[in-house]
Amino acid sequence: MKRAFLAELPLDTLYECAFSGLVSVSIRVFDIIRFDDADIARLAAAWPHLRTLSLCDAGEMVPACTLASLMSLARGCPDLEKLALAIDATELPRDHLEGSTLARSPCRLRKLDVLRAPIGSEPERVASLLTRYFPFLEPLDVEAKLQWDSELPFQQDSQRRERWAEVKRLMPAFLEARKTGIYGRVANRA
Repeated sequence: MKRAFLAELPLDTLYECAFSGLVSVSIRVFDIIRFDDADIARLAAAWPHLRTLSLCDAGEMVPACTLASLMSLARGCPDLEKLALAIDATELPRDHLEGSTLARSPCRLRKLDVLRAPIGSEPERVASLLTRYFPFLEPLDVEAKLQWDSELPFQQDSQRRERWAEVKRLMPAFLEARKTGIYGRVANRA
């Protein structure tokens, strides 16, 4: 099997080719290529039947994809079950803050790996977004490279790991609230 060198192909080529029936895509990129929210939105529109998507990078930069990329995939790829994508979760997308809803049935995502995703100071909002757009996603199936990352300063990495652990801890309460129709307070934080 021949391997294409993506550095030689414009990213538009990936979306414009007649690959609308793709169900599994795995791409490992290096610092030369960075996917961003616009790329993921185009990918989701071009490949609506995806079930597995893995876009891993070998770089050390903050990811260019944000939580908006997850929303694009939820809207465009309802059959997506497994996703590995480096995201920057430090800010929530405006659509989510304004109460945007899905136009179609919820995405079937059951496994999410956000790699070394940075996360902001509000893990409860990230947990809310994940359970809103991915109601089949269980906390045990969310990965955020929670082991120590030697490339980050210890305190920064420790905070990142704690916040993602908090997202996972809060998800069951949000999932239960969405199932029962209760959207009020999630938990008593002592």
